Amino acid sequence: MTDLTDPVLKFAMDKDRPRICALDLDGTLLSYGGWQGRDKFGEVLRGMIEELQILRDEGVKIVIWTCRPDTPALREHLDTNEVPYDYVNEHPWNGPDNPRKIHADWYVDDKGIPVDGVVKGLARRILSHRPWWQEEPWMT
Repeated sequence: MTDLTDPVLKFAMDKDRPRICALDLDGTLLSYGGWQGRDKFGEVLRGMIEELQILRDEGVKIVIWTCRPDTPALREHLDTNEVPYDYVNEHPWNGPDNPRKIHADWYVDDKGIPVDGVVKGLARRILSHRPWWQEEPWMT
């Protein structure tokens, strides 16, 4: 029998909730050249606003999912740059367990390593991965 009290299972089976995209901030939504300070932000990557608007038009909720705290300066930067988003580091469909890793249909991150069911070579892929902003010619 299915345990419908399990929050992950409830999230996955909830047909009434919207699709959710969890999007990292530094190096994914915004340019990034290393930590500059809590309220110092890079520029929005070219074309990102248009891509996020396509998701919004399809009914996807966009969650900015970042290690940064949700500060007024962060929201001001997003709003000033007209970034389409719905939530920062949380959303109302996350369930009562409130884990740090929010429930989402997609996770978009510059440091993500996709797992396609084939684990052979995974350690090598992890150890050799560098975010795009650490690779030439993107470094400044």
